[in-house]
Amino acid sequence: MRDHWKFVALEYIKSLDSLSSEYIKTLWEDYHSEINNTIKLYLMNLLVKFDYENAKMILDELYKYNPLEFLKVLHLYAKGKISDWQSSIQKLREEAVDHEVKEYIQYL
Repeated sequence: MRDHWKFVALEYIKSLDSLSSEYIKTLWEDYHSEINNTIKLYLMNLLVKFDYENAKMILDELYKYNPLEFLKVLHLYAKGKISDWQSSIQKLREEAVDHEVKEYIQYL
């Protein structure tokens, strides 16, 4: 039940246009301490949306272990920054065997 309320709160935060630096710091703390991978991914989405420059390192990690989620996060929360990831996307285009990944690259 606790996780349900986390999702409710995170969903609300997602609807905001900006966050204070104090709130962003809290999101980072939550991200680093979260054990539920689904919530951790949700927190990552918010960090990319509200703190892109600092979240690039976790995006790079996501690229390595979950390329499809990496592409989705880019599309949803960093569409204007896709050019920062052109070499990574090109590498996925050339090496990906997962049909969904290839399809999502075409979508981008």
